[in-house]
Parts: sequence; C-alpha cells; structure tokens
Amino acid sequence: MRPFSLDRIVERYGHLAPIREALLARDDLPAPTRQALVAKLSETLAGFVAAREWLEPDRAERVAKEACEKATITLAAGRARERDRPLIRHLRESGQLNAGLVLRALLSGNVDMFEEALAELSDMPLARVSALVHDKGITGFRALFERAGLPASTYPAFREAVEAMRDGGFRRRSA
Repeated sequence: MRPFSLDRIVERYGHLAPIREALLARDDLPAPTRQALVAKLSETLAGFVAAREWLEPDRAERVAKEACEKATITLAAGRARERDRPLIRHLRESGQLNAGLVLRALLSGNVDMFEEALAELSDMPLARVSALVHDKGITGFRALFERAGLPASTYPAFREAVEAMRDGGFRRRSA
C-alpha cells in the first residue's frame, strides 16, 4: 500500500483502535505515518480522559501532547539519520515541530534529531547546522537559533543544553 493511502486511513480512521493496531503491526509503516498514529492516539486519549472528567480538558491535552512528544523522540531514536528527514518534515507540516519537541530531542540525547530539526526550521544544510551546533563558540549557534525561528524566551534553555552536550553531558545516539 502506498504511503499516501496509509496517511488517508490514519486521517480518517486513526481514532479507531482496531485500525491503529493493524497499521502499527506493519513492519513497512513509514515513520511519518507511525507518528501520525501516535498523535491520533494522544488526541483520542485526551478526549476520553476529559469526557470522563478525570482531568480538565486543557490539562488532558497538555499531558497527551507531552506523551506524544516523548513517543516521537523514541520513534526517531531507532532510525538511521538519513531516514529522520521525512519524519522531521512531517512534524513541521503537521505543526508539531516546536521548541518543546526540539529541546526534548536534545535533552533526550537525540542530537541527530535535534540537528535535523534545526536544519529543517532554518532551511540550512545539515552539515552546516551540525558544524554550528558543535562549534565551541556560541555566536554561530545563536544565529542558527534565530534563523530557525524558535522563541527567544527559550534560547537560554537551548544554550545551556548545547553547552552541556559539548561538554560531554549527552551521548550521541547510535544509528
């Protein structure tokens, strides 16, 4: 089945557990489609929890979003770097590639996903982004951060995380 067809199934029927289970059992399911299923599951669970009044709707959505981001990082961690690109593009197109997800990727040690995300957001070549991220000076990273369009209020957290990574605080994931 073609990826476009799978994506349409997820879009229309991803809220149904039997459909999700059948799709997730496929070994050939593309990462963007797998991530879209995770997002559908998060939405469905948030709606269920809110409808049962176990959590306020805003709180349920925040918890579901956080769980979805964690699952997305885990999904990306098991992929070869050159296969990250379609997932990163999907995240951007679906509005999920935000400062929280990018920072979570870095703090989780997924430096490859972090760099791919910055390359996508800044529209710069991956090799250049990687060089700026690993350069000992902070000026280049600041320019990259601004070009990526991430909120200025998040820069201190990113700066500290990048410095910790450079100092050996994070181990690069192996592909």
